[in-house]
Amino acid sequence: MSEMQIILINCQGHSILPK
Repeated sequence: MSEMQIILINCQGHSILPK
């Protein structure tokens, strides 16, 4: 995968996790 895709997936994953 490209870096952009990985970054987007990471952002989505962190959004799901509670802060």
